[in-house]
Amino acid sequence: MPAHPSPRPRRRADKALLSFEAVVDAGLAVLRKDGLDAVTTRRVAAALHTGPASLYVYVADRDELLEAMLDRVLAEVELEPPDAARWREQVHALMDGTLTALLRHPGIARVGLANIPTGGSALKIREAMLSALLAGGVDPQAASWAIDVLPLVALATALESGRYAERGSDLASERQRIIRAYEELPPDEFPTMVANHATVTGGTRAERFRFAIDTFLDGLAGR
Repeated sequence: MPAHPSPRPRRRADKALLSFEAVVDAGLAVLRKDGLDAVTTRRVAAALHTGPASLYVYVADRDELLEAMLDRVLAEVELEPPDAARWREQVHALMDGTLTALLRHPGIARVGLANIPTGGSALKIREAMLSALLAGGVDPQAASWAIDVLPLVALATALESGRYAERGSDLASERQRIIRAYEELPPDEFPTMVANHATVTGGTRAERFRFAIDTFLDGLAGR
């Protein structure tokens, strides 16, 4: 009788093909699912069905992984050549694009606040912003410092929204909580705040965001 062929050995589940892009993708997936604090090399390695040591071929440590994730997020921001006639509009577009990208990935703004971004995408945004400011006639020294200050507005705004999400809240419910708190202030201690609580707590996030940028740009133009 012919011998039965030997049974084929069971194949282990294929590991995800490792690459720098795959590591960053996995980090962003963990971020979306469980938040920034859950993003560790061990957790990302587990998501890729490998060990943490395998990741160190692509990123030196957790901090480098987080910076790479932030840079991937910032790559979503659309850029355009500087136009002197539209320089303010271009700055607003860069800021809006940055905020929108950060809000798509709650928690990632913490990385930008803790480190000065030096990845390719972050530097391209700074290049575009500096070019727009200079095209608008802003003093080179003021423009150079402005590209450090302006991104902080987007990072802080995104961080605020991210913290609300972590608490299971949102901007609308937080605003109502703040309005109630202001309405309950004792007038004898906070007469000005009580008299102006409607304007202090009013406005949408987009309106307040634009106000912050416009106020800053007005100051630059005035210099």
